[in-house]
Amino acid sequence: MVETNQEPQRLQTFLSIPLSCIIPILIQEVIQKGNDYEASLYKIAIDPAYNKLTKEGGNSVQDTFVLKVQCSLNQHKNELDAYTYFQNCPDKNIVQYYGSFCQKRHFCLLLEYIDGGNLENYFSSIDPPKSAEDQHLFLTSFFGAYRGLHRIHQASRAVGHVRGIHGDIKPDNLLLVKGTSGNIYDFTLKFADFGHSHFCHVRTDDQQQPNLDRHGNQTYSAPEAIHHTRFLEAGPNWINYAADIFSMGAITSEAIVWMVYGGKGLTQYSDNRRRLISSLPSFKGSGCDA
Repeated sequence: MVETNQEPQRLQTFLSIPLSCIIPILIQEVIQKGNDYEASLYKIAIDPAYNKLTKEGGNSVQDTFVLKVQCSLNQHKNELDAYTYFQNCPDKNIVQYYGSFCQKRHFCLLLEYIDGGNLENYFSSIDPPKSAEDQHLFLTSFFGAYRGLHRIHQASRAVGHVRGIHGDIKPDNLLLVKGTSGNIYDFTLKFADFGHSHFCHVRTDDQQQPNLDRHGNQTYSAPEAIHHTRFLEAGPNWINYAADIFSMGAITSEAIVWMVYGGKGLTQYSDNRRRLISSLPSFKGSGCDA
């Protein structure tokens, strides 16, 4: 790690671990099996005797983490870049990062384990709130995500203005931490998966500076980040933080539909959107109709 007057603290190199090195993982469960383009996710438990990641009073606070294994060096670098900006000032609405290493061309991130699933699972498995109190609690929990989004867009002010763009906001990239009250509508949303993100320095008088679009999901993308023609697919396309706000707006519309009409109503809402987009010749098969 290097700190200068011009740049925030950045991770410049990878810790390469030889195959002969034994990593103190006691348990490993598959969360998501990846491929050359998608990362693999594992729930792991680290031997407490070797866990110095979450020490408090000499004892480890937690020994369970997520191991994210990527084959794409570019996406791995994007995530490292993002998490570096959050390291000095962690945010409760962004997944916590603990470290990274490389082994046999597999690029690994050690991240916070969250046991509440994601927002997509939540909408499909939980009935919407009925009472005014529960509706207020749900909306308070849900809109907490906007604090995390603001943190991404204002990533660092310690040594200058840094703006970030997540670039791939969708319900399954919003993870849920269950609240202490035990109420199913009491939760904290955390942003995850920064593989398509982009962070850069901006001048204080140029807060709208565009960043390169790194082709995140199309379903929740803003119009300027949609690649429904060969020309747009080839790029490069330029977007700013407003693209993330559009994506969160799309998810918010789903949250409101779910609150009023439940899971079946949300399914119908999504189906109607897909049918409409599929009826537009240039958008068919673009990923916008997924």
